Amino acid sequence: DFKVKIFGDERRDKKKIAFLRMIGGKEMKLRIDANNLWDDAIKAASSLKKIGYKFSGIEEPITANQYQALSEMSKKLNISIILDESFLRMNQFQSLESNPAKWIINVRVSKMGGLLRSLQVCAEAQKRNMPVIIGAQVGETSILTRAALTLANASRNNLLAQEGAFGTYLLEEDIAEPSIRFGQGGIVKARDLTEENRYGFGLSIKKSYGFS
Repeated sequence: DFKVKIFGDERRDKKKIAFLRMIGGKEMKLRIDANNLWDDAIKAASSLKKIGYKFSGIEEPITANQYQALSEMSKKLNISIILDESFLRMNQFQSLESNPAKWIINVRVSKMGGLLRSLQVCAEAQKRNMPVIIGAQVGETSILTRAALTLANASRNNLLAQEGAFGTYLLEEDIAEPSIRFGQGGIVKARDLTEENRYGFGLSIKKSYGFS
């Protein structure tokens, strides 16, 4: 299960996806993130068709909050649309009433404004049978990663994927101990952090950062 960024350079994007297909095999699931690359859905759909791969979802192909255009693009390409910049507040669920199964919400603790608000979004998505991905900031510390594990645990019934848990793969130093990182196969061993005798998030903040 991979997520990759695309850049609108057909040759470069095809080369990247061909490499992933080679190592991932026939059972590979691949979703792409376009980071609002195109101005409109027609250009986006045309470019994606040229890549020639059946993606499991595409994140933010066009400029944010164009829900009608995104819905039409979803139908045209038969692809799920992942909302990141286009979903920041609870009231935006109103824009997603039609065909909820074709929308996937990327829920990031940092984007939603904290853990409690993120849990509210996940609960509402579950009521609507709408899939979620628990996202991450690139280079986040283990504090946000640990909060994201709580979201993932609360969203088991409609969770498609969880991103992040890079820890010191990306950071020169993590503010927290232990530094939460995925291991072989992308698996995070979270059991040690959730034991009943561990208070809070089960993390310790390093004294060098001024916390006791």
